[in-house]
Amino acid sequence: MAFAAVAAAGLGSPSALAVAPYIKADKAITDEQGRIHVTIDFSDGAPLSYPHKLTLLPRTKQDGEGRPIEFFHKPQAEALVADFEKAYSFERTGMTSWVGTSVTTFATPDQVKRLQDDERVKEIYDDVADRFRGRTAR
Repeated sequence: MAFAAVAAAGLGSPSALAVAPYIKADKAITDEQGRIHVTIDFSDGAPLSYPHKLTLLPRTKQDGEGRPIEFFHKPQAEALVADFEKAYSFERTGMTSWVGTSVTTFATPDQVKRLQDDERVKEIYDDVADRFRGRTAR
């Protein structure tokens, strides 16, 4: 009876054994090293483990014509992504942080497997070049 109660209690909580799904695409974007461009979606609570009093710093990037673009991300999301870059040896190519937290990067199959085992990762999927091809705005 005690075993059943312990087993039932574990059903409602996230399992440490859960693996984040990896959704592969037929025409994934790859780089010259054979790495696949993926989006890593984080669980809703993943950035919450970082301090709320981090400084919000602008990041600067150049647009296609060399003009600087300044943008901001939530500091907790920045810290989370920076930790993932170090832990999993990748460099972000983009990220989101205002509606949900995600990062895009080029990753090897081994990196993807290790990321799937991280409880803060909700889902990983391949990015494709023609995702919106053929669709028209109405």
